[in-house]
Amino acid sequence: MALTTKDRELLEAYHAGELDAAAEEELRQRLKDDKAFRQAVEKWETVWMVGTQATKAEQEERTRQKAFLGELEQQLPPVLPPPTRHRWLWLLLLILVPLLVWWIMSRGQEKKYPPSNENNTTEETILRPRFQAFDDHFFDHLPRENANLGSATEEALARYDAQEYSAAWPLLAEQVTATKDSLLLLYAGVAALGDQQARRAIGFLEPLVVTPTFVFYQEEIQWFLALAYLENKELEKARVLLTSLAVKEGTYQTSARLLLDEI
Repeated sequence: MALTTKDRELLEAYHAGELDAAAEEELRQRLKDDKAFRQAVEKWETVWMVGTQATKAEQEERTRQKAFLGELEQQLPPVLPPPTRHRWLWLLLLILVPLLVWWIMSRGQEKKYPPSNENNTTEETILRPRFQAFDDHFFDHLPRENANLGSATEEALARYDAQEYSAAWPLLAEQVTATKDSLLLLYAGVAALGDQQARRAIGFLEPLVVTPTFVFYQEEIQWFLALAYLENKELEKARVLLTSLAVKEGTYQTSARLLLDEI
């Protein structure tokens, strides 16, 4: 989804604090309800924030220029009181020399860092922030619906449904069979991931990837295992799963492609 000119003006007004309470609440509600709009806004904000801040290279160049000018000033001969009839000439030189130096260095800076064309700026040219697996954009609660979870206790399921993940995954894990071949592993993995226990989630989910028993849940298994790998900084393992999800139509295809772009 591409943002319209009106959308960008609205977002700029929001960041400038120019929206009234009603307009701000309407924008927040739209971000919550419209996933495509929220994704477009996240991309726009990345471009907008990076584009308005000096890069590290620019900051270092400015520091270098300042040091150079300081050294140049120290090398200039001391200013002695000139004869009255030549006072204006000395004043003119004192003004023009720093301006000349500044102009020469500015020309060199323009050649080294040519002005960018905002219309040609793409996501690939922007330094992306570090991936956060628990942004709402990527980690969503997985409903149980009609899944057959066998021996799961009512308390474990209630905790999971209430998204009380820190209490849910230990209860679910207690019910997993010794063969480690149970759909309970999927929901225990999701709960552990929601509790930011990436290594626990990997331990629950990895056995399900290789088992032929739960073929209808492979998309969900691969997605949450990929998130766990990312959170645990196992990027190559995550990349393999995300690539598999990105090339076939499914619930997580678009999200998988976005994550592949980021890593």
